[in-house]
Amino acid sequence: ALEIDPHNTWAVIGLQLTYRYRDKLDEALEIFSNTIESEPNNSWAYPVLMLTYADLDRLEDSEKVFQRAIEINPKNELAYGIMGWIYQEEYRIDDSVKMLLKAIEVYPEYYAAYIGLELIQLDDTATRINNSEFFKQISADHSITEYHYQQLHKILSKKGIYNIAVQYPLRDVKELENMLEGY
Repeated sequence: ALEIDPHNTWAVIGLQLTYRYRDKLDEALEIFSNTIESEPNNSWAYPVLMLTYADLDRLEDSEKVFQRAIEINPKNELAYGIMGWIYQEEYRIDDSVKMLLKAIEVYPEYYAAYIGLELIQLDDTATRINNSEFFKQISADHSITEYHYQQLHKILSKKGIYNIAVQYPLRDVKELENMLEGY
């Protein structure tokens, strides 16, 4: 078993996401419980739990966790954004739009919220594009991803940030460098 410092929130979130992606949801919940026990007022630890509960079809628990995250930090754009995505998956479009717009209000550069709103706009029929299909499409269509990375590069450059580490589903970092060439 892997042991991590429960006070290192980002390490805990990373481990929790790893378990979640591997469908080890019980382990993800256990890690979260330990983190909340040691840092109950860290609002950034809550959004991944919201996703984990959604994966377990426990929407009510996701909503309770969301309320707690917002109670701690009313400007937690990640909590609003993730709740928007969860509502979208549940076909609660009005609630999804409300959450995604609030995420953007809190943090105008939160691009995942814009993507969620674009998905809703694209869907003028009763059928939903589920998020996993959307991400498969993004992986196939690098022009969308390229645009978002170029926008990110502009924002970071304005702030004087030139070296970053990113998680990106490419095997060859050269492809990412080519996307940012000229910016």
